[in-house]
Amino acid sequence: TGVAMLDTIRISAEAENNVIMEEEFALVSDKVKAGKPLSESVKDRKYMLPLLGQMASIGEESGKIDDMLGKVADTYEKELDEKIAAISTMIEPILMVVMALLVGGMMAATLLPIYSLVNNI
Repeated sequence: TGVAMLDTIRISAEAENNVIMEEEFALVSDKVKAGKPLSESVKDRKYMLPLLGQMASIGEESGKIDDMLGKVADTYEKELDEKIAAISTMIEPILMVVMALLVGGMMAATLLPIYSLVNNI
């Protein structure tokens, strides 16, 4: 709110730690400089999801582009949180098996020499 569109795109590109997305933002910025609306500029980008263009279009029509882009950010953040939770749920059983194998190996490495000593006596 209150920041020029090109400045917003530039700030977003600088905040991104991904070189590919920085290039995407640069291409979007060039299209906006050429006079195209933001929704049209992000619509056919390979690494930008279609929801961004659709919500930007609604925001441009209603005059509340900042609210619409905020909703897009919230939606993507929720999706990311769900995916992270799903991945961590899948990894938990694998980590339990690995930990059990490590503990079992440590126990065997400790007890087998003791048993061999007892058998020799």
